[in-house]
Amino acid sequence: MDSWTVPRFPPIPPDAAKDFQGKIVIVGAGVAGLFAANTLKFLGIEDFIVLEAGETFGGRLKSAFDFHEDVPLELGAEWIHASNGDVVKDMLVFPVDEGLEASEFIKYQPKWFFGSSRSRVLGCLYQETKWKRTTWLQWLERYVYRHVQDKVQFNAVVKEVAYGEDNGVRLLMEDGAELWAAKVICTIPLSILKLDAVKFDPALPMQMRKAIDSVGMLPGFRVLLAMKEKFYPDVTIDGGRFDLLKNQDQVCAVYDALYGKELSDKQNVLAVVAIGDKYCKDLIHLDDESLAKAALGIVDRLFKGQGTLNYIKHRVQNWSLEPYVLGAYSVGGASHERKELGKTINGRMLFAGEHTCVNFHSLVPGAALEGRRAAVEAVSGRIMS
Repeated sequence: MDSWTVPRFPPIPPDAAKDFQGKIVIVGAGVAGLFAANTLKFLGIEDFIVLEAGETFGGRLKSAFDFHEDVPLELGAEWIHASNGDVVKDMLVFPVDEGLEASEFIKYQPKWFFGSSRSRVLGCLYQETKWKRTTWLQWLERYVYRHVQDKVQFNAVVKEVAYGEDNGVRLLMEDGAELWAAKVICTIPLSILKLDAVKFDPALPMQMRKAIDSVGMLPGFRVLLAMKEKFYPDVTIDGGRFDLLKNQDQVCAVYDALYGKELSDKQNVLAVVAIGDKYCKDLIHLDDESLAKAALGIVDRLFKGQGTLNYIKHRVQNWSLEPYVLGAYSVGGASHERKELGKTINGRMLFAGEHTCVNFHSLVPGAALEGRRAAVEAVSGRIMS
């Protein structure tokens, strides 16, 4: 495709919180949770906290800062999924944040190969945008996290949310502590909801539970491989064109992780990304060393042993084993099921994340849009559209 359809971020009604009183708890400091927090801050709400089960913010945004001498590299979400970088400015909540200039983005239009066969059609039609010197995580920290970092509590594992209480919502923490809130915005990933890792009291409505079961969550991993020589093209897909067209949710791609970057040396980094059961089922339960060896085996098979001959070092990010994430991104499900996932329950329990976004699920902008939507709805009852 020559352009992506990206979400429009409607203005946040400045008076949305004028009649709101009470404490809001946001569960999760990923993209949706931090955008919900930013929206509350923008609206003048100070009585809120963000509970993050892990040790850092960002969710499925993660970067390797020491793998290459010149630039950080993505270990999680990488592509912007837009024909330019304008969407990252549109996402921002605070007017004082102007975002990044056009020079900070790469027009990503690589040469595509399926095995040894080049696809000139796909090379002409496909156009994307990527970061040039920064990453999604660095952008999130600079323009989003910094506004609310004093509100974020790490290693805060929520075990139970009782939203049927007479005087508010009670949250029971793993360490035994109890918190109370007027509203809770839950942004935990769909995979965690599927496992019932957080108990809801009363149980979630039947229609929402059906939607949780119906919408899929793909396994996935990424392996970065530093190489002595650049023996590979821009992008190589493991499999045929028709396999990818038939099921775009099952893909294994080997690509130049330094495409378009501004570099001072000749380091070479190859990335291996696999998404879906077809490519991940037998690999995601391996330890990091074994998974790196398997990824190198894929490279060897595609490039006649050049991977092993040129190998220097590796970095593994197995999202399927990442605590509190356990997957890559959501797929499938009908529009009404996505809407069901984002419904407010009992006027107190709100849900947000890429999995609750109808048109832009699996994307960073989709998660941001949903975080903003949930925050406005929490304090006003209005649904942004």
